[in-house]
Amino acid sequence: MASFKLSWSGVTLIIITLFSQLPVNAQSRQFSVSGGGALNVNNFDWSIAGNSEGQSPNVLSELHFNSITSLGFYLNGAYRPVKYLRFDAYYQRNGVAGGSGMDTDYKGDDRTDPTFQQSFSSDRGYLEVFRIGVNVIFLQRTKFSLGAGVSYKNTRQNFVILSPELTDLQSTYTARWRGPAFSLEGNYLINRSLSVGANIAYTLIRYRGEADWNLIDIFMHPLSFEQTSKGHGMDYGLNFRYAVNGFLSFSLDGVLGNARVSKGTDISYLTNGTQISTQFNGSGNYFYGARLGAMVQF
Repeated sequence: MASFKLSWSGVTLIIITLFSQLPVNAQSRQFSVSGGGALNVNNFDWSIAGNSEGQSPNVLSELHFNSITSLGFYLNGAYRPVKYLRFDAYYQRNGVAGGSGMDTDYKGDDRTDPTFQQSFSSDRGYLEVFRIGVNVIFLQRTKFSLGAGVSYKNTRQNFVILSPELTDLQSTYTARWRGPAFSLEGNYLINRSLSVGANIAYTLIRYRGEADWNLIDIFMHPLSFEQTSKGHGMDYGLNFRYAVNGFLSFSLDGVLGNARVSKGTDISYLTNGTQISTQFNGSGNYFYGARLGAMVQF
Protein backbone atom coordinates (compact mmCIF):
# COMPACT_ATOMS: atom_id res chain seq x y z
CA MET A 1 0.00 0.00 0.00
CA ALA A 2 1.38 3.40 -0.94
CA SER A 3 2.01 5.77 1.94
CA PHE A 4 0.83 9.40 1.90
CA LYS A 5 2.70 12.29 3.49
CA LEU A 6 1.22 15.79 3.62
CA SER A 7 3.70 18.66 3.80
CA TRP A 8 3.11 22.03 5.49
CA SER A 9 2.92 23.64 2.06
CA GLY A 10 0.18 21.18 1.15
CA VAL A 11 -1.81 22.01 4.29
CA THR A 12 -1.46 25.72 3.55
CA LEU A 13 -2.68 25.20 -0.02
CA ILE A 14 -5.74 23.27 1.17
CA ILE A 15 -6.67 25.97 3.71
CA ILE A 16 -6.34 28.73 1.14
CA THR A 17 -8.43 26.73 -1.33
CA LEU A 18 -11.20 26.15 1.23
CA PHE A 19 -11.34 29.82 2.22
CA SER A 20 -11.43 30.88 -1.44
CA GLN A 21 -14.55 28.76 -1.94
CA LEU A 22 -16.55 30.69 0.68
CA PRO A 23 -19.39 32.74 -0.83
CA VAL A 24 -18.47 36.31 -1.58
CA ASN A 25 -21.23 37.72 0.59
CA ALA A 26 -19.94 35.72 3.58
CA GLN A 27 -16.62 37.52 3.37
CA SER A 28 -17.96 40.94 2.36
CA ARG A 29 -19.25 41.72 5.86
CA GLN A 30 -16.23 40.98 8.00
CA PHE A 31 -16.71 43.74 10.57
CA SER A 32 -19.70 44.87 12.62
CA VAL A 33 -20.06 47.54 15.26
CA SER A 34 -23.13 47.94 17.46
CA GLY A 35 -24.11 50.17 20.33
CA GLY A 36 -27.06 51.60 22.19
CA GLY A 37 -28.75 51.99 25.54
CA ALA A 38 -28.70 49.47 28.40
CA LEU A 39 -30.87 48.88 31.46
CA ASN A 40 -29.92 46.52 34.30
CA VAL A 41 -31.50 45.53 37.62
CA ASN A 42 -29.40 43.70 40.24
CA ASN A 43 -30.27 42.04 43.54
CA PHE A 44 -27.08 41.36 45.46
CA ASP A 45 -26.29 39.99 48.93
CA TRP A 46 -23.35 38.77 50.98
CA SER A 47 -22.63 37.74 54.57
CA ILE A 48 -19.77 36.87 56.93
CA ALA A 49 -19.41 34.64 59.98
CA GLY A 50 -18.03 35.56 63.39
CA ASN A 51 -14.70 33.77 62.97
CA SER A 52 -12.60 31.92 60.41
CA GLU A 53 -14.25 28.60 61.30
CA GLY A 54 -17.67 29.94 60.31
CA GLN A 55 -18.97 30.15 63.88
CA SER A 56 -19.74 32.61 66.73
CA PRO A 57 -22.23 33.11 65.03
CA ASN A 58 -22.46 31.45 61.62
CA VAL A 59 -23.96 34.68 60.22
CA LEU A 60 -22.55 37.72 61.98
CA SER A 61 -23.37 40.40 59.42
CA GLU A 62 -25.12 40.48 56.06
CA LEU A 63 -26.04 43.07 53.46
CA HIS A 64 -28.78 43.02 50.86
CA PHE A 65 -28.88 45.41 47.91
CA ASN A 66 -32.32 45.34 46.37
CA SER A 67 -33.44 46.36 42.86
CA ILE A 68 -30.27 48.29 42.05
CA THR A 69 -31.36 49.87 38.77
CA SER A 70 -28.75 51.26 36.40
CA LEU A 71 -28.88 52.92 32.98
CA GLY A 72 -26.08 53.38 30.48
CA PHE A 73 -24.66 52.37 27.14
CA TYR A 74 -22.96 49.44 25.47
CA LEU A 75 -20.57 48.95 22.56
CA ASN A 76 -19.84 45.71 20.74
CA GLY A 77 -17.40 44.97 17.94
CA ALA A 78 -17.12 41.76 15.92
CA TYR A 79 -14.70 40.51 13.27
CA ARG A 80 -15.33 37.47 11.04
CA PRO A 81 -12.19 36.57 9.12
CA VAL A 82 -14.02 33.53 7.72
CA LYS A 83 -17.62 32.40 7.64
CA TYR A 84 -17.42 30.08 10.63
CA LEU A 85 -15.26 32.13 12.99
CA ARG A 86 -16.08 35.32 14.90
CA PHE A 87 -14.10 37.42 17.38
CA ASP A 88 -16.08 39.66 19.77
CA ALA A 89 -15.31 42.50 22.16
CA TYR A 90 -18.01 44.03 24.39
CA TYR A 91 -18.05 46.97 26.81
CA GLN A 92 -20.89 48.36 28.93
CA ARG A 93 -21.02 51.20 31.45
CA ASN A 94 -24.10 52.07 33.54
CA GLY A 95 -24.77 54.61 36.24
CA VAL A 96 -27.00 53.60 39.15
CA ALA A 97 -30.31 55.47 39.23
CA GLY A 98 -32.11 53.83 42.17
CA GLY A 99 -32.15 51.07 44.72
CA SER A 100 -32.28 50.24 48.41
CA GLY A 101 -30.82 47.81 50.90
CA MET A 102 -30.65 46.37 54.39
CA ASP A 103 -27.71 45.95 56.78
CA THR A 104 -28.23 43.44 59.62
CA ASP A 105 -25.96 42.09 62.38
CA TYR A 106 -26.75 39.03 64.51
CA LYS A 107 -25.65 37.64 67.87
CA GLY A 108 -27.09 34.14 67.52
CA ASP A 109 -26.66 31.42 64.93
CA ASP A 110 -28.97 31.12 61.92
CA ARG A 111 -29.83 34.83 61.87
CA THR A 112 -31.28 34.96 65.39
CA ASP A 113 -31.04 37.68 68.03
CA PRO A 114 -30.35 40.66 65.72
CA THR A 115 -28.25 43.39 67.32
CA PHE A 116 -28.45 45.90 64.46
CA GLN A 117 -30.75 46.40 61.51
CA GLN A 118 -30.81 49.45 59.27
CA SER A 119 -32.30 50.09 55.86
CA PHE A 120 -30.51 52.41 53.44
CA SER A 121 -30.82 53.87 49.97
CA SER A 122 -28.45 53.03 47.14
CA ASP A 123 -29.06 55.34 44.19
CA ARG A 124 -25.43 55.97 43.30
CA GLY A 125 -22.63 53.81 41.93
CA TYR A 126 -21.94 52.11 38.62
CA LEU A 127 -21.93 48.86 36.68
CA GLU A 128 -19.13 48.04 34.24
CA VAL A 129 -18.82 44.97 32.00
CA PHE A 130 -15.98 43.96 29.68
CA ARG A 131 -15.90 40.77 27.62
CA ILE A 132 -13.65 39.49 24.83
CA GLY A 133 -13.90 36.12 23.13
CA VAL A 134 -14.10 33.90 20.08
CA ASN A 135 -17.05 31.94 18.64
CA VAL A 136 -17.12 29.03 16.20
CA ILE A 137 -20.25 28.55 14.08
CA PHE A 138 -20.31 24.77 13.83
CA LEU A 139 -23.68 24.46 12.06
CA GLN A 140 -24.77 26.83 9.30
CA ARG A 141 -28.00 26.47 7.34
CA THR A 142 -30.07 28.83 5.23
CA LYS A 143 -32.38 29.85 8.08
CA PHE A 144 -30.51 28.94 11.25
CA SER A 145 -27.08 28.58 12.78
CA LEU A 146 -25.55 27.15 15.95
CA GLY A 147 -22.30 28.18 17.56
CA ALA A 148 -20.12 27.77 20.63
CA GLY A 149 -17.62 30.14 22.17
CA VAL A 150 -15.15 30.87 24.92
CA SER A 151 -14.50 34.31 26.38
CA TYR A 152 -13.04 36.22 29.28
CA LYS A 153 -15.55 38.29 31.23
CA ASN A 154 -14.91 40.98 33.83
CA THR A 155 -17.87 42.55 35.64
CA ARG A 156 -17.52 45.23 38.30
CA GLN A 157 -20.33 46.86 40.26
CA ASN A 158 -19.96 49.68 42.74
CA PHE A 159 -22.67 49.86 45.43
CA VAL A 160 -23.05 53.00 47.57
CA ILE A 161 -24.74 53.03 51.00
CA LEU A 162 -26.58 56.29 51.70
CA SER A 163 -29.08 57.60 54.23
CA PRO A 164 -31.16 60.80 54.32
CA GLU A 165 -30.80 60.81 58.12
CA LEU A 166 -26.98 60.50 58.00
CA THR A 167 -25.75 62.86 55.30
CA ASP A 168 -22.13 61.89 55.99
CA LEU A 169 -22.81 58.22 55.28
CA GLN A 170 -21.24 57.34 51.92
CA SER A 171 -19.92 53.83 52.41
CA THR A 172 -19.07 51.85 49.29
CA TYR A 173 -18.78 48.21 48.34
CA THR A 174 -17.27 47.23 44.99
CA ALA A 175 -17.82 43.68 43.78
CA ARG A 176 -15.84 42.16 40.94
CA TRP A 177 -16.62 38.92 39.12
CA ARG A 178 -14.11 37.76 36.50
CA GLY A 179 -13.13 34.58 34.71
CA PRO A 180 -13.61 32.40 31.62
CA ALA A 181 -17.07 31.88 30.15
CA PHE A 182 -18.27 29.06 27.88
CA SER A 183 -21.28 29.72 25.70
CA LEU A 184 -23.72 28.27 23.19
CA GLU A 185 -25.73 30.38 20.76
CA GLY A 186 -28.40 29.89 18.13
CA ASN A 187 -29.95 32.16 15.51
CA TYR A 188 -33.04 31.70 13.37
CA LEU A 189 -33.99 33.80 10.33
CA ILE A 190 -37.75 34.40 10.46
CA ASN A 191 -37.81 36.27 7.15
CA ARG A 192 -35.43 38.34 5.06
CA SER A 193 -35.42 41.16 7.63
CA LEU A 194 -36.24 39.67 11.05
CA SER A 195 -34.19 37.17 13.03
CA VAL A 196 -34.24 35.86 16.60
CA GLY A 197 -31.36 34.50 18.63
CA ALA A 198 -30.74 32.88 22.01
CA ASN A 199 -27.63 32.17 24.03
CA ILE A 200 -26.55 30.59 27.29
CA ALA A 201 -23.21 31.03 29.07
CA TYR A 202 -21.53 29.41 32.06
CA THR A 203 -18.81 31.40 33.85
CA LEU A 204 -16.12 30.23 36.28
CA ILE A 205 -15.78 33.14 38.71
CA ARG A 206 -12.94 34.57 40.74
CA TYR A 207 -14.58 37.01 43.15
CA ARG A 208 -13.26 40.01 45.02
CA GLY A 209 -15.18 42.53 47.12
CA GLU A 210 -13.68 45.72 48.53
CA ALA A 211 -15.41 48.00 51.03
CA ASP A 212 -14.91 51.46 52.49
CA TRP A 213 -17.06 51.85 55.63
CA ASN A 214 -16.49 55.60 55.84
CA LEU A 215 -18.15 56.27 59.25
CA ILE A 216 -16.50 53.41 61.16
CA ASP A 217 -13.41 54.92 62.79
CA ILE A 218 -11.70 51.64 63.65
CA PHE A 219 -11.46 50.71 59.95
CA MET A 220 -8.78 51.83 57.55
CA HIS A 221 -9.80 53.95 54.56
CA PRO A 222 -10.30 53.67 51.65
CA LEU A 223 -9.95 49.88 52.10
CA SER A 224 -11.80 48.81 55.25
CA PHE A 225 -12.12 45.12 54.37
CA GLU A 226 -11.92 42.80 51.40
CA GLN A 227 -13.49 39.46 50.54
CA THR A 228 -12.19 36.82 48.13
CA SER A 229 -13.63 33.55 46.89
CA LYS A 230 -14.64 31.53 43.82
CA GLY A 231 -17.95 30.64 42.27
CA HIS A 232 -19.90 30.21 39.06
CA GLY A 233 -22.55 32.02 37.08
CA MET A 234 -25.19 31.45 34.40
CA ASP A 235 -26.39 33.95 31.81
CA TYR A 236 -29.37 33.55 29.48
CA GLY A 237 -30.01 35.87 26.56
CA LEU A 238 -32.68 36.45 23.92
CA ASN A 239 -32.38 38.91 21.05
CA PHE A 240 -34.35 40.17 18.08
CA ARG A 241 -32.79 41.88 15.10
CA TYR A 242 -34.43 43.77 12.25
CA ALA A 243 -32.24 44.37 9.20
CA VAL A 244 -33.04 47.54 7.27
CA ASN A 245 -30.54 46.53 4.60
CA GLY A 246 -27.21 44.74 4.32
CA PHE A 247 -25.49 47.59 6.17
CA LEU A 248 -27.83 48.68 9.00
CA SER A 249 -29.95 46.76 11.51
CA PHE A 250 -31.68 47.41 14.85
CA SER A 251 -31.73 45.05 17.82
CA LEU A 252 -33.56 44.41 21.08
CA ASP A 253 -31.85 42.16 23.64
CA GLY A 254 -32.91 40.73 26.98
CA VAL A 255 -30.70 39.03 29.55
CA LEU A 256 -31.09 37.41 32.96
CA GLY A 257 -28.78 35.41 35.13
CA ASN A 258 -27.10 34.81 38.46
CA ALA A 259 -23.66 34.54 39.99
CA ARG A 260 -23.18 32.41 43.09
CA VAL A 261 -19.97 32.71 45.11
CA SER A 262 -19.06 30.14 47.77
CA LYS A 263 -17.31 30.45 51.09
CA GLY A 264 -14.05 32.34 51.19
CA THR A 265 -12.06 34.78 53.30
CA ASP A 266 -12.91 38.20 54.74
CA ILE A 267 -10.01 40.37 55.98
CA SER A 268 -10.67 43.58 57.91
CA TYR A 269 -8.01 46.27 58.14
CA LEU A 270 -7.97 48.28 61.38
CA THR A 271 -6.38 51.65 62.05
CA ASN A 272 -4.08 50.15 64.71
CA GLY A 273 -2.47 47.98 62.04
CA THR A 274 -4.31 44.80 63.00
CA GLN A 275 -5.83 42.52 60.39
CA ILE A 276 -8.81 40.36 61.38
CA SER A 277 -9.71 37.35 59.26
CA THR A 278 -13.10 35.67 59.30
CA GLN A 279 -15.16 33.45 57.04
CA PHE A 280 -16.84 35.02 54.05
CA ASN A 281 -20.08 33.06 53.67
CA GLY A 282 -20.43 33.88 50.00
CA SER A 283 -22.58 36.12 47.88
CA GLY A 284 -25.40 35.98 45.38
CA ASN A 285 -26.08 38.27 42.46
CA TYR A 286 -29.34 37.95 40.53
CA PHE A 287 -29.89 40.25 37.58
CA TYR A 288 -31.89 41.00 34.47
CA GLY A 289 -31.62 43.65 31.83
CA ALA A 290 -32.41 44.89 28.34
CA ARG A 291 -30.55 46.63 25.52
CA LEU A 292 -31.83 48.58 22.53
CA GLY A 293 -29.38 49.51 19.81
CA ALA A 294 -28.25 49.60 16.20
CA MET A 295 -25.57 47.73 14.27
CA VAL A 296 -23.62 48.56 11.14
CA GLN A 297 -21.73 45.99 9.07
CA PHE A 298 -18.95 46.64 6.62
